[in-house]
Amino acid sequence: MSHFVNNYRQLATSILLSKETKLEDILPLLNFMQREMLLDFIERWASNGSFANKKISPLSSLGAFIQHDNLHGLELKYFGKFVEALKERIVSPSESSHVIIAALKKTFGLEAFEDQKVKMILCGILEKVDLHKFITDESPYVRATALKLLENMEGRIKLEVCEKILYEENSSEPRLICLRSLLSNFNASEIMAVISKCLYNLLEDYDMQIFRELVPILRNMMRAKEFQDGVRKELEQWREDPQIGVSVRQILGESENDQSSSTDKNDTAAEKLVEEFVAALSSHCPADEVIDCY
Repeated sequence: MSHFVNNYRQLATSILLSKETKLEDILPLLNFMQREMLLDFIERWASNGSFANKKISPLSSLGAFIQHDNLHGLELKYFGKFVEALKERIVSPSESSHVIIAALKKTFGLEAFEDQKVKMILCGILEKVDLHKFITDESPYVRATALKLLENMEGRIKLEVCEKILYEENSSEPRLICLRSLLSNFNASEIMAVISKCLYNLLEDYDMQIFRELVPILRNMMRAKEFQDGVRKELEQWREDPQIGVSVRQILGESENDQSSSTDKNDTAAEKLVEEFVAALSSHCPADEVIDCY
């Protein structure tokens, strides 16, 4: 049996590393490859340039390979190997490189782009490439990754880009990246001006992390004469929201007594409505008849 296994591994290795073997030929085999063999395959293909060879590794196949289930949870060093081997192809617009960016993000997570070694590799590869064209890609994974790369390379995301994404973006992840960059890299007046324009859209986002990031700046805006009226008007619409209503009322400066008083008024109004409804039914029925309220 061990003789068969050894022969199988030798045969598989010779096929996988053959110059005639294309990546799409290998994809169906990934489910049957042991982890050790898969990692060895990645090492060898990265070192001999096969991932960068357009004939052997078309980007559509690379995307399918990188995000294959068997690659999930790979160590970060393999992220660097892919990036190193692919070089300009990762962000070559003519090659639809969003496939690769989305695949890398799916397998390694956006946090992979925070790693210092990976950041240095990416900055060296991408320094002459305009990543701004990728922040409008149809894939939210690509948009988020492009924004994170821009922040890593330029130190921050430009103010006008932050405003555009916060106002127009329909996915939480790109919006959160821009919100954090805005809050970390600009002065208070610039931050407040952008937030005041985009507040409705930000509150409409059901990602609670976005709201948590907003709370401190909203408190400050409530103390700034230039912005407090607009912020109050917007927040008033969210006072009774089941997710953020309590925090909104606190930002508006309502005390617990105010909040409980408001609740009591609502309860009283509901009770009064029920009493009137029952009284109306009773007036049309004999006293000893059971009232069917359905």
